[in-house]
Amino acid sequence: MWFFCFLIIPYNYHFDVSINQAATFTFACLLFFLIGTKSVQNPLKRSQIDQVDNFKIKFILIFLIGLFGVLLRIYQRLFLDDVTSFDSASEFRLMSLEEEKDLSLIQVIASVCYPFGLVALLLFVYFRSQININKYVIYFSGSLFPLEAIFLGGRLNIVVFAIILLIAFFIKKSISNEKIYFQKKHIFYFLTVFFMFILYSNKIIIDRLELMGFDFFLYISYIESSRDMTISQYYYDFLYNSNFSGLGSLSYMLVEIIHYYISGIIEFFRLYLFSDDLTLWYGSFQFNVYLKFLSFFGVDGLPSMADVYSVSHHNPGRYTSFIGPAFIDFGYYAIFYIFLIGLISKKLFYYSSAGFLSGLLLYPFIAMVIILSPMHHFMMGPNLYILNAFLISLIILKTN
Repeated sequence: MWFFCFLIIPYNYHFDVSINQAATFTFACLLFFLIGTKSVQNPLKRSQIDQVDNFKIKFILIFLIGLFGVLLRIYQRLFLDDVTSFDSASEFRLMSLEEEKDLSLIQVIASVCYPFGLVALLLFVYFRSQININKYVIYFSGSLFPLEAIFLGGRLNIVVFAIILLIAFFIKKSISNEKIYFQKKHIFYFLTVFFMFILYSNKIIIDRLELMGFDFFLYISYIESSRDMTISQYYYDFLYNSNFSGLGSLSYMLVEIIHYYISGIIEFFRLYLFSDDLTLWYGSFQFNVYLKFLSFFGVDGLPSMADVYSVSHHNPGRYTSFIGPAFIDFGYYAIFYIFLIGLISKKLFYYSSAGFLSGLLLYPFIAMVIILSPMHHFMMGPNLYILNAFLISLIILKTN
């Protein structure tokens, strides 16, 4: 998939020196991941969803934690962050990126609690017949993740949410031995949602251009310089002739989505070339959200993201695939970390196919991480709050 996208995109990426070593290390990481997946046997012959003692009570507890977090998050955005005072979601987003504010207690609690709404939504997919709560309340609680992204000018959280939910849906169908039929209406729904996502992306880009004071073609010059790439002449002419409107505008959004998908590997090559003298952070980069949590409770002297960026990143804010953050933390030993991820992911796949709770809850998350791994490391930063919610919910459900 990555190679296909790389071949068709009308962008040409440039490097000042050879990328052979970086490409070789990337291939080694992929190889170790595959070896990890092949190191696990599947002794599980069953295919039925685990039964949970006192499920209704436990589900209500998980749901209420999520709903509390959702309401707290809405309060935070409206009254603490004052998002309504900004002219656009993009303005608030850029301000948030520029200013690193100290965590508030409400922000900490909301960040910890509101992903439980997503857990409740997944449990609703698996155990729908056992749940009596109004489904629309569950949808509301579980959908804050993408809704917050929409209102705050983001896109990736929408994709993360959609992939996790779709994987859970496919797991449920597989365990139930239900065939998955893609009817014409399903294709129509998918194309409609995808087209709306393109339009939404287009609006975000236009808002950001206005905020930065760029017209489109000045923006093209800017990204060619900042990304160290050039747009193929035939495509530039097409955009110019369309005056970045209509089909030209929509096609550019599609090309940018492809760019974001493949650029993680490209940027990892640049990161690798930047890192002549490796400073290893031993997890402080990937799991910095936990360090921020400890800092909030008074633990001093812990490295911040700014510390890591100042020493070990060629261009802070650029995604460097799954490999980049692992490389920053562990250097060349990252191949063993990635081997472990491959091993765990395959084991969780088998558990999900057999209907074990651990697989049902954790595999959709790890599958999302794998699918988007050429772009970014989605098992770090705020996404760890989602993983935490899955793990804590798993403990709740398995406790008698």
